[in-house]
Amino acid sequence: MLEVTSASSEAELGLDFVHLYRDSTLFKENKELVKQFCSPPSGSKDLLFASRFPQNGWGQFKSCLWKQHLSYWRSPTYNLMRIMYIIVSSLMFGIVFWKRGSKIKSAQDLFTVLGSMFSVTNIFGVYNCSSVIPLVVTERSVFYREKFAGMYSSWAYSFAQV
Repeated sequence: MLEVTSASSEAELGLDFVHLYRDSTLFKENKELVKQFCSPPSGSKDLLFASRFPQNGWGQFKSCLWKQHLSYWRSPTYNLMRIMYIIVSSLMFGIVFWKRGSKIKSAQDLFTVLGSMFSVTNIFGVYNCSSVIPLVVTERSVFYREKFAGMYSSWAYSFAQV
C-alpha cells in the first residue's frame, strides 16, 4: 500500500493522491459519517457511574490477584529457574550446616546457626526480588493502561502484586 501511494509513485504517474481523495465522493461520505457519529443520538443521556471504579476494592483486588496469578503461571521459565535455584541453594546450605543445631555448645555456635538462617532467607529474598524485575517491568505498562482506563486503583494492584 505504501509503495503504491508514495511520493515517487505520485511523481511517476503524474497524480496527486491528496487532491484526488479530497475531490472524491468517498471523502464526502466519510466526512458525513464522522459528523454523524460525533454527535450523540437524540434522547440519549450522558454515561454516569455510581463510583469511580466499576468494582469495589475487594473485587479490584481479586481481579488483580487473578491477573498476577495468570501472568506468573504463563512464565514457566521464571518459575522453573526460581524453583531450581531454591532447591540447589537449600541443598548446598543444608549440606554445609548439617546437624549444626544439635551441636550447640557455646554462644558462637548459636550465632553461627542463626547467622546461616538469616543468610539463607536474605539470599533467597534478594534472588527472588531481582529475578522478578523483568516480569514487573513488562506488567507496568499494562498497569498504567488499565489504571487510566479506570479498571482498578493503584492500591488494589499494589496489594495484589505483593
